[in-house]
Amino acid sequence: MKVALKSFWCQIPDFNPMAILGFFVLADALAWLLYGFYTQDILTSRFFHIARDRGFGEIVQYPKFGVMIAVLVRARRQWPSRLVNAWLILFTVMLLDDAIGIHEAIGGWLLPEPSAHWRGLRLKDLAEAAAIAALEGGTFLYMAYCHFREPPAKRVFSWWFIAGLVPVIFSGLVLDIVRVPMLEAAGEMIAMTILLAVVLWRYRVRRDAPPVPAPGAHALPMTS
Repeated sequence: MKVALKSFWCQIPDFNPMAILGFFVLADALAWLLYGFYTQDILTSRFFHIARDRGFGEIVQYPKFGVMIAVLVRARRQWPSRLVNAWLILFTVMLLDDAIGIHEAIGGWLLPEPSAHWRGLRLKDLAEAAAIAALEGGTFLYMAYCHFREPPAKRVFSWWFIAGLVPVIFSGLVLDIVRVPMLEAAGEMIAMTILLAVVLWRYRVRRDAPPVPAPGAHALPMTS
């Protein structure tokens, strides 16, 4: 069974970055279109509110993480690396946190009174940010540990991933705390698309890189 699954995975065509990105840009545009219908009372369910947690606009972002995880699974098979594994774990944790709402549940448990404020900020939002820092931040620290344990040549892709992650962190933490729901929703969509583009690009760069000339040498994971 394991051999069959491995064979099936290897037969899946390579990822087409432009097609994937184009699909998600259209999906994001659809989310905004449906939100426009919602504001005009054509659609009545709050599921289509662009800033709703676990609404259509947010759910569209989950497959972006799914594609990134799939890319890293394939990269891990082709170029085994502890650092690739660490990024795979980080993206999986981020997806589960977003989909299940772990940090929101923790924030609500710590501060069940949503109206409590401190210097203009909701304490519940600060509690949720602290939960994100503990959950995803801890996983990020593990990735950073693996990152700096690797030789510089093996860190190239990771530096790009970190750069792509910055807009996601900004939209998920800063914009959430300052309570600008529409800007947060738009920022998350754009940031996730940027991160997805970076992951697809680095995979394509490594895949198309020439093989290591030294006989018997192993290819460096996503280093080019």
